[in-house]
Amino acid sequence: MKGILVFLFCLNAYAATQPSDCGSYDIYGRMEKSKTPGEFQYVVNGGTVSQYKFKLPPVQEMKLAPYLEQSSRIRATISKIITDFNGEFSKIEKVEDVVPDPAKLTKQHGFFLVKKEKCK
Repeated sequence: MKGILVFLFCLNAYAATQPSDCGSYDIYGRMEKSKTPGEFQYVVNGGTVSQYKFKLPPVQEMKLAPYLEQSSRIRATISKIITDFNGEFSKIEKVEDVVPDPAKLTKQHGFFLVKKEKCK
């Protein structure tokens, strides 16, 4: 019985964080240094099986630079379907610092669709 409940919880948690549509999203994650020298990436669900990495062009890196290695929430547009947990933002509209709440055992993470758009 416990196994079934854990399976259902994990299935729901995975489905809630996987972007399946193109459009504008509120995304919780953090900007990190890439393994490639001089490049940065935005990591969502870091350290989990459903970890997503987004390459950042230099223009977008400058917008996220003050938030390096910090939890943040961005509103970004994804215009291509994400493959193999790697993606790219076509536009970043705003960036906000996210302060973790120690009273909550779980933190906000993942993708939240704001406006659905047609994929390119």
